[in-house]
Order: sequence, then structure tokens, then C-alpha cells
Amino acid sequence: MKLSMSIKAVALLLALSSVGLAGNAQAYDDDHDGRDAAIGIIGAVVGTAIEAEQAKQEAKEQDRQCRRLQHKCDDGSEWACRKLEENCGD
Repeated sequence: MKLSMSIKAVALLLALSSVGLAGNAQAYDDDHDGRDAAIGIIGAVVGTAIEAEQAKQEAKEQDRQCRRLQHKCDDGSEWACRKLEENCGD
């Protein structure tokens, strides 16, 4: 879960910095609206990419946990079979 929080923190910092850059750019020169929009779009794209990577990592972790439970269940562990059914829902 620490990785998830780190990724969220980075995404938040990127979003805040893009808003700050856009605000500063507009304060100095109102003729650069396109640049401000580009900064916002880049921030959104980076945030989306970070969220997609986080989802991918969480899916891998879930798959790893399900495989571990499956092996334990196959070896006769009743608690692992219950957890497998609850959390992995084959």
C-alpha cells in the first residue's frame, strides 16, 4: 500500500504544479492560453498514466495473492480455500 500512496502523492504534486505553472504563466502573459491548456493536458495525461500503472500493479498483486491461496488450498488448507473463494471468486 505504500507504493499506492506514493503514486497518489506524485500525481497530486504533478497536478498542483501544473495548476501553479498555468496560473503563473497567465499572470505574466495573457497571450499564452494555448501553453496553459497544454500544461493542463500534460498534467491530466501524466495523472492518468500514473493511475493506470497503479491499477496494473494492484491487479498483479491480487493475482499473486490468489495464486498463493490456490497453492495452499491445493495442499489442503481449509482457511486458504475459504479466502480463495471470498477474495478471488473463480
